[in-house]
Amino acid sequence: MQGDIAEIEASARLRFQQQSLLLTEAFDIPNNMTLADVTPVRSYRILALSVTEESVMATRLRQLGFVPGMQFVCEAVAPLIKNPYLVRIRGINVALSRHEALMINIEEIRL
Repeated sequence: MQGDIAEIEASARLRFQQQSLLLTEAFDIPNNMTLADVTPVRSYRILALSVTEESVMATRLRQLGFVPGMQFVCEAVAPLIKNPYLVRIRGINVALSRHEALMINIEEIRL
């Protein structure tokens, strides 16, 4: 059972990396930073979503305000397990799972 879960996670991680690479090349994104790499109390800008446009997840993220160009602040990250992520976007706090955070390509805004 544990081996199956690890194999599924490794497979999903590989697929995500391949999709991120394709999006990075397609949109000429300079880095491969995702929302899962954030540090609390810093500002970020969304570069792209690494999900298909027609997916339910893409629709949900867009409805919450996660669209390219939108800025947000990472309010908190759960210690140890780093799940969930609390971000403030469009004046509202949104909690995202690690799985969702991995789908959002970002860049840090340096002031």
